Amino acid sequence: MTPYDELMGALIGLAKSCQSHKKTENTDKIIKESLKRSKEHDLESLIQMVKEEKKKVAPNCQSCAMPCGDTDDYDMTKLWEEKDLKKKELKLQILEQIQRVDYSDTELYYKSLCMVGYDFENEFLENLVKELTSCEDL
Repeated sequence: MTPYDELMGALIGLAKSCQSHKKTENTDKIIKESLKRSKEHDLESLIQMVKEEKKKVAPNCQSCAMPCGDTDDYDMTKLWEEKDLKKKELKLQILEQIQRVDYSDTELYYKSLCMVGYDFENEFLENLVKELTSCEDL
C-alpha cells in the first residue's frame, strides 16, 4: 500500500468515526489540511496525525472487545480492485475533488469520505459529484 493510499484510508476511517462519535475541535482542520497536502512526498506525519485524531474521536474503539468495524481505516485496495469501473471512476473523482477544492461546508468532506468508504450505488455517487461541482462554483 502506498503512503497516499494509507492516508486516504485513514481519512475515511476518521470520517466514519465521526458518524457515531463527537469530533474534536481539531478534526475539521486535520481533515482539510491532510486532503490539501495529500500530494506531498512525505505523508507519514499526516498519516500519524490522522490516526492520532481518530484515537481522540473514538478512544474506546481501539480496545473494544467486540469491534464493529465502523471506525476502521478503509482498505484502498478495495477501490483499486473495484470491478464496477464507473463506481471506481466516481469514487476517484470524489477524492480528487475534495483534495483540490476548499469547501466552506466541512460536512461535504465527511460525506464524501464516507461515501467512498461504503458501497453506495452509482446514482448516489453521481449525485455527490454534482453536489461537489455545484459547491465548487460558489
